[in-house]
Amino acid sequence: MEISSDVNVIFAYIEETDRFHVPVVVFLSPYKRAGYYILLDQVKTSFIYTYSDFLRDTCTFIEKSIIDYRESRSGILKKPSPFLINSVMRQKIKDRIEKSVDKNDARYDTINRFVKKLLTEYSIVLLYENRDKLAEFRIKYLEMAEKEADSAISRFLRKFKDFEVINFADVENFDEWLEKLKKSELRIFNNKRDYEDMRIAAQYIGYNDKIKRLGFATCDKEFYRSLEKIISYFKLTAGKLSLITLKR
Repeated sequence: MEISSDVNVIFAYIEETDRFHVPVVVFLSPYKRAGYYILLDQVKTSFIYTYSDFLRDTCTFIEKSIIDYRESRSGILKKPSPFLINSVMRQKIKDRIEKSVDKNDARYDTINRFVKKLLTEYSIVLLYENRDKLAEFRIKYLEMAEKEADSAISRFLRKFKDFEVINFADVENFDEWLEKLKKSELRIFNNKRDYEDMRIAAQYIGYNDKIKRLGFATCDKEFYRSLEKIISYFKLTAGKLSLITLKR
């Protein structure tokens, strides 16, 4: 069994607090034991960019909140208790996020999940009290965010018995399909933020068209419907599309 996926599936699999985590893990279980995961190059590129961007933003929110609190207590000799540090810092981080990110934006929930993730790995009290640990934290999640993202996707791939990364050069008709999607009358991928999805679709369709059938999984209803429309419109033969949903 060969399967590929979009960025959302990888995110949900590696992040236990993601609401799609359990459905994704259940869906991918048969593929981990006996399947073959195909990582499209565009999906890898998009994941590393998005994941590292969340790491950098989250690190910045935490670091600036710590620096602000330190400065506010610069003239106070009494050391704050761990309870006070934890309480005040979490509120400051929350306030900073709310000022910077719209609550209705999907990024808001994701950044909050990343805050929990990073503060599980590093104690907020330790980061406040130990400048060396804060510097280490900054290097890991701000300066080397892309390395962390690459490590995350490697951990995901190692869950499968076999896997392969498909580069753009491996799909010779990628550019051809990208142009077809740009010029098609389907009225999909019209927004700027849809451009990455269009590139993923072009690479996936090109792979099915010239190489062999490949299944594809996503948690995104819109992207799933877009792929369905493309396959139907161009009368293509492709692998099974799977929409992973939340159980009701």
